Amino acid sequence: MRPTALVAVFSLCFLASLTPTSLHAQAHPQRPPFLFVENLGQEAAPARFVARGESLSVFFTPGGARLVLEPEGGAAAAVFLALEGARRAEPEALGQPLTRIHSYRGRDPSRWVSDARAFAGLAYRNLHEGVDLHFVTREGRLSYDLVLAPGADAGGLVMRCEGALGLALTDDGGLAVRTAAGTLQQSAPLVWERAADGSRDPVPARFVLLDQQRWRFDVQRRDPQRALVIDPGLTWGSHLGGGLADRAQAVALTPEGHVIVAGSTGSHDFPTTPGAIQGAITGYNDAFVVRIDPSDGAFMFATFLGGADAVIFRPDVAQAVTVGDDGFVLVAGTSASPDFPTTSGALQQLSSGGTDAFVARLHPDGSLNWSTLLGGSGHDEATALALDADGTLTVAGMTFSNDFPTSAGAFDESFNSLALTNDGWVARLSSDGAALAWSTYLGGSLRDELCALALDALGRPVVAGLTGSSDLPTTPGAFDTSFNGGGSTETDALVARLSADGSDLEWCTYLGSVERVEAQALALSALGEVLVAGETHGSDFPVTPDAPQPVYGGGACDGFVTRLASDGGSLVWSSFLGGAADDRLEALALSSGEQATVAGSSGSLGLIAGLLPKLSPAASGLLSDSGVVVSQGGSPGPLVPGGPGPGARSAAAFDLSLGGTQDGLIARFSSDGARLLYASFYGGSGREQALGLALDEVGAAWIVGLSDSADLPLAGASVQPGPQGAQDAFVARMSVPPLSWFAADSAGDGARPRLSARGAFEPGSPWSLRVSGLRPGARVWLLAGPPGPGAPLLACAASRAGAVLAPWPVNLALCLPADARGEARWAGPSWPLSSGEALVLQAWGPGPCNSAALQLVTP
Repeated sequence: MRPTALVAVFSLCFLASLTPTSLHAQAHPQRPPFLFVENLGQEAAPARFVARGESLSVFFTPGGARLVLEPEGGAAAAVFLALEGARRAEPEALGQPLTRIHSYRGRDPSRWVSDARAFAGLAYRNLHEGVDLHFVTREGRLSYDLVLAPGADAGGLVMRCEGALGLALTDDGGLAVRTAAGTLQQSAPLVWERAADGSRDPVPARFVLLDQQRWRFDVQRRDPQRALVIDPGLTWGSHLGGGLADRAQAVALTPEGHVIVAGSTGSHDFPTTPGAIQGAITGYNDAFVVRIDPSDGAFMFATFLGGADAVIFRPDVAQAVTVGDDGFVLVAGTSASPDFPTTSGALQQLSSGGTDAFVARLHPDGSLNWSTLLGGSGHDEATALALDADGTLTVAGMTFSNDFPTSAGAFDESFNSLALTNDGWVARLSSDGAALAWSTYLGGSLRDELCALALDALGRPVVAGLTGSSDLPTTPGAFDTSFNGGGSTETDALVARLSADGSDLEWCTYLGSVERVEAQALALSALGEVLVAGETHGSDFPVTPDAPQPVYGGGACDGFVTRLASDGGSLVWSSFLGGAADDRLEALALSSGEQATVAGSSGSLGLIAGLLPKLSPAASGLLSDSGVVVSQGGSPGPLVPGGPGPGARSAAAFDLSLGGTQDGLIARFSSDGARLLYASFYGGSGREQALGLALDEVGAAWIVGLSDSADLPLAGASVQPGPQGAQDAFVARMSVPPLSWFAADSAGDGARPRLSARGAFEPGSPWSLRVSGLRPGARVWLLAGPPGPGAPLLACAASRAGAVLAPWPVNLALCLPADARGEARWAGPSWPLSSGEALVLQAWGPGPCNSAALQLVTP
C-alpha cells in the first residue's frame, strides 16, 4: 500500500465578537473565500502575506502568524501563533491567484502597490522533518492544517501562542485561549489519516496543555506510514473578499458585464509586538474600487486610494464611478488626506487645504493611470461625474472654498455663498487629467450642493441637487423660478443645464415644497427630458394627478420621481414613492425602454403591499372583464384572494415585507409615469440603504449600498455573507421584469363560468387556469390568442361538435372537463410577451351565451 496522509481539524473563534448578529452570519451556508494577499509594501515588514476577516487580521511572517484581535468598541490585542522549534520558513502561496489588489496610499509613488496577488491558501514547508503548516479557506472560514508526511511524529509537535494570558480545556474538548481582547475558542481536534486514494480515516486526538501559552496534540495513530493532517478552522468569514468595505456608494458596469463598485473602507497597520496594544487600532479611511466577475463572484481587482493620515471624521471616499468604452474606470470623490496619491503632470498634485475633491482614472486591471485633486482652501467634494464620447470628464460637487479653481469665461467665476455655506460647482477635465477645460460655480447666497450629473447628446451638463438659496439664478420660462422653502434650514431641489463649454446657464429651475426637498439622482431620456429622483418632506411637492402615487405617504419624508421637459419648463409627470415612515431615493437609471428604475431606502412597513394595488387606478388596459377591475404587475397577495401572501417572493416583487428598521427599496415606473411596474424591498432584519444603481443589458438592476443585517438575502455567485463589523457594503443583482406575475378573475354569474388565471410571463414559468360555475361533467374551452383584428373579447360564442369558432388567431386551445365540483383546471408553461402585447383568455361553456374572458396587456 502507498503511504497516505493524516489530517486534524480545529475551529477557532473570537468570543469577544460573537454577538447574535455575527453568530447568524457565521452560520450562513455560503461564504466567499478568505483571501491571502501578498505584501508588496502596503503593510509593514516583516509580513509576507495578510488576511482579514471580522474583528480579526492575520499577518504571515517567516516565523509564524500574528493574529490581531479587534473587538468592536474595545481595545485590540495581538498574539503570535507558531510551531515551536520550527525552522524559519517563508510562507508560500498555494495555487493560482484569485484576484489582484492595488493600494495607492500617500503621495510617494515608491510606496504605491500594484498587482498584489491574492490567494486561497499559504504553506510553511518542512518546519520540522516531514511537517508542513498550511493556511487555507474552507467554506469561507480561515483554517490551518498541520500536514505530516508518513513517519512524522505528531506527538512531538507543540503549538505556541505568544501574548496569550492563559489556556483552558473546554467541556467539549476544545481549547480556550484567553487574550487581552477576549477569548479565542478552538474546537476539539478533528484528525484523520489521508489515504492514497483521497479517502479519510478519522483518528482520535485531544489537546494536552503544557503551560499558559503552549499545547501539544495527543494523536492515537493507526498507521504511522500514512500521512496525517491536523486542520484547525478559524471562524472568521470575509466580506467583499476580505472584510474590505464599509460602504458601497456607486456602481457601474464594464463592456464585458463586470461590476465596478466604489465606496470607502478602513484598514489597519501591522502590529510590531505581541500582547495588548494600547487603545483600539486607528487605521486609514480609504476610497476603494473593486471589480467583480458576476459569473463566479470573483474579485478581479481591488484598488485603494487614500492618504496615510486621513482625518478620521473626513475619510477618503469614492462617491461616483463610471466606465468608458475602453474599459478604463473613472472615479471621483473626496479626500481629507494632505498626501493623497496624485500622479506626475496631474492638474492639481497637492492639497490646497481642508478637504479636496479627487478624480482618478484606473486601467482595466485596476492599476492607476492618473489621479488629481481639485479644490481650494476649504472643504470640497466631488459627488458626480460623467464621461463624454471623446474621453473628457465632467465632474460636479460642492465647495466651501472661495478660491475653488474656476476658468475665465465660465458662467460664474465667483463664490456666491455667505459664511459657513457652500456653492455647487461643475468642471470639465481633459482626458489625461492634466488640464481644466472649464470650471464654474453654480449657486446662490446660501447652501447649494450638486449631487447628480448627466451629459446630453450635445455634451451639455445637466445637474441636480439641493439649494437653500432664494436667489438661485433661475431662468425665464423655467418650471419654477421661486424658492419654495418655508425656513432658513429648508431646501428645494434644483435642476439646471449648462452649455457644453460651461459659459452659459441655459436653464435652471427650483423643484420644491414648503418643506425640505433634495434631488439625489438624475438621468436623461433620448429626447433630453430630465428624470430626477430624491426625497421630499412636504406633501405639497408638485406631482401629476395620474401618477402611481399622487398623494404624500404620510411619513417624515417620501421619495419622489419627476420627469421634466428637455427645456426645464414643465413637468411631464411626477410621483411620490413612500409610505408612513421615512422613504428616500438615492439612485436612478433608465432602461432601454426609458422606464425609470430607482433605488433608495424605506422604513414604511406596508409600502410595497400598498403600492401594488395602485398599478392602474383607472383599471384600463390591464386585466378586465366588462369593466370588472383586476390588477397586474405586482405580487398577487394584496390583489387577489388565494395568491401568495405578504412576504412572498415572485418575479414581480422580490420582497413585500419590511425586514428590519429600514430596507433597501427598488422600483420601476412605466415610461409615461402612469404605472408602477415593479416595487420591492431588499433587506434583512437590520438596516439597509441602497445608494448606487446600474442596469445591465437585460434591464436587471445592480444595487449597492450599506447593510448591518446578518440575514441579508443572498443568491448565486455574488453571495455576500453577513456584516463583518457594525456596517458593511452589499452588492446585489435584482431581476426587474416589466411584466411578470399576473392574477386575475373574471366576473362569473349564473349564466357564465368564472375564469381565474394565475402565473408569470417568464419563459418556462407555470400558468394555472381555473374555470368554475360549471355543471359537473361539462366540458369547457379555453382559448388564448394575440391582439389583432377581431381580438376583442366575445360576449357570446358557439361551439359545435368540439369545434370552436374564434375570429382571431389562436395560440392555445384547450378542451377541459369539469370535475364533480363543477371546476375545470389546467396548468402548464407560459410564453413570453413583448412590451405592449396583449393576451386574450376566453372560456366557453354549453349554452347560447356562455363566454367568460380576460385580457392581459403588457406595460
